[in-house]
Amino acid sequence: MAYSNYSQIEEAIASTTPFKGNSAQGYWENGTYWVQSYSTVIGANNPTTGVKNVNTNHYSKTTTRLQRIIVRAWNLS
Repeated sequence: MAYSNYSQIEEAIASTTPFKGNSAQGYWENGTYWVQSYSTVIGANNPTTGVKNVNTNHYSKTTTRLQRIIVRAWNLS
């Protein structure tokens, strides 16, 4: 799992590549790619079903930034 900063995270999320940053991480578990901010799941992408979800609850500026990155990376806007 590569260490990533925010300038690298969008590409990692778009390509569903595992990463770890200061407050965020992306990883594979049971066939689903998960993106977490701190310990809260913010995004889930299951390529088998084609379902991509973003948690839209408001938490912090950092998490809101990550939510926007996920929406862009997965073309959900």
